[in-house]
Amino acid sequence: MKRLLCLFGFFPFLSMGANVDLVLIKGGAYTMGSSSDTKWRGEDEGQHQVNISDFFIGKYEVSQDIYEEIMGNNPSLHRGSTLPVENITWIDAINFCNELSKKEGLAAVYTVSDKEVVVNSEANGYRLPSEAEWEYACRAGTDSNYNLGYSISAEDANYCGHYPYDIEPNYFNPDRLAVQPGVYRQQTLPVNVFKPNAYGLYNMHGNVCEWVYDTYYGAYDAPPDSHNNTAGGVYKIYRGGGYNDFAKHIRSSYRGILPFYLKRMSVGMRLARNADGMKNDEPITTLQYPSEKKGKGLVVYFSWSGNTKNLASIIAEKTGSDLLELKLSPEKSYSENYSEVLVQAWKDQFNRTYPMVINLPENLDKYEIIYIGYPLWWASIPRPIASFLKAFDLSDKKIMLFSSGGGGHLQQSASDLMKLSLSSNYGSLFEVSYSGGRDVDKMIDQWLLENHIR
Repeated sequence: MKRLLCLFGFFPFLSMGANVDLVLIKGGAYTMGSSSDTKWRGEDEGQHQVNISDFFIGKYEVSQDIYEEIMGNNPSLHRGSTLPVENITWIDAINFCNELSKKEGLAAVYTVSDKEVVVNSEANGYRLPSEAEWEYACRAGTDSNYNLGYSISAEDANYCGHYPYDIEPNYFNPDRLAVQPGVYRQQTLPVNVFKPNAYGLYNMHGNVCEWVYDTYYGAYDAPPDSHNNTAGGVYKIYRGGGYNDFAKHIRSSYRGILPFYLKRMSVGMRLARNADGMKNDEPITTLQYPSEKKGKGLVVYFSWSGNTKNLASIIAEKTGSDLLELKLSPEKSYSENYSEVLVQAWKDQFNRTYPMVINLPENLDKYEIIYIGYPLWWASIPRPIASFLKAFDLSDKKIMLFSSGGGGHLQQSASDLMKLSLSSNYGSLFEVSYSGGRDVDKMIDQWLLENHIR
């Protein structure tokens, strides 16, 4: 017996197969996005009114035992039957929806080929929620940063609790924070931990990021005529943030992105289904897989302590690439004092500055592969990297991101970086803790092999 959970009680739904609890969400109108005075608001979170039809959504994130039962494998890096499945691509999530539908005798929503994903809008099978459905379900009638209010505690969500909301300007004065720094668990937790939101949904903030169906384009309050943006359907959206995210990245309105073919250790999924008589409006997605690039490479990097410089040098030597260290004028350079550079870094990020890099090349015409490296500053990119991205069109390049700093935060910085450069050809992400230790050579070799560069 499977249960579909209604907001007004329980009713039975006979089915075979995995036990997946779904909650019926009654539709309505709501304001999607964040207000202009929201701290750490993304430029892509503009508020707009959305009308939502009734739909079902998973009470929990999809757990590893259910995923393995249906797919016959478990790709997760944090293992446990009741933990959420993670380390899956968007295509993996689409295929899981179809396989679960077939197992339960339901009509598959998606038809998948090498070139596109076609949607049967009337199918009664499992699907990914739309971005608007996800935020509506997460908010559960609230209009604050989180469905629990302005800030959120590590006792109420699984995230990088060392960095609660608005920690950046208050790092040295945490008593000013609405929520004090808490525990960072560094791993996923069972899908049924913490209190559910007002709609009965667990872990809408944190634990794992959750793929939604939508293709990313910046201003979702002014969508283009075609749902397939200029990136050819490459960028898919995930919502909710994960166990290794800062609080600013698990807000109800935060939009993370990754290419549909990449996976990360904190990205999983939550199921949805159409309610009776309802249709979903998911469009066809054009799939543009990365192409092979074997030409000349350029290793572009910004380094503060020297760790990223060391990685860049090793990568350049192994690939025969040129090196470019991004440099600022002496009067604009970052302080050598750690405490001072923390303040400079968050101010630059908050204000979205583009500091002048004094040694940019005239063009990048002779390069096919661009390696971009940086230390993680406040779970994002140092702004000199933003200046480099603003200066060049990288849409025809293969981009390889690497980072020192570790802690599993590269995904958040990569999302910020990708929004600035919607190339259709990103390789897998590579990060190490600080210098990477004695195994860094082997790790870089493996990364290059995975991306067919060596």
